[in-house]
Amino acid sequence: MAVNSSGCLGPFLTTLFTTVLAPVLVSILTTEVKSHNDRPAAPEPGSAPAQATLAERTEVIAQGVGWTPDEAVQDAVRNALRSASAALVDPSTWTRQGTALFDVLLRNSQGLVLRCQEVRSGTAWHQGRQYHHRTLAVEVARRLLADRLRTAAQAVQ
Repeated sequence: MAVNSSGCLGPFLTTLFTTVLAPVLVSILTTEVKSHNDRPAAPEPGSAPAQATLAERTEVIAQGVGWTPDEAVQDAVRNALRSASAALVDPSTWTRQGTALFDVLLRNSQGLVLRCQEVRSGTAWHQGRQYHHRTLAVEVARRLLADRLRTAAQAVQ
């Protein structure tokens, strides 16, 4: 019979890693990736100003899958917008109306994505057909997103 020799140290180290070390490492890695590979998203007519303050923008890491590289990128951008939207809406409201709110939001998504940077990409096969996957760091105009969500909420009700 094996004896667990970690005692109280195991849970402490697990907590320390997940609450302190992992977030710091992710922050350092994303900063390093951003400094080497910044690639602005294609500018859209009527888009938000590129120099949004830190409080007006948020960065989301999202994954996307598609049959072409472009489909995978578009899926990742949609997933990033969905994630950023869910963070701004009350959880019970998002559970009840999230799909409808997001559908309305996608009808007018111009200017919401400030920057889009590829973090990882690859291809794989499923049932004899190749598909692409992309992980992106997407910078979203937070204030504009909140305004559009308020407008969407009025349209849904």
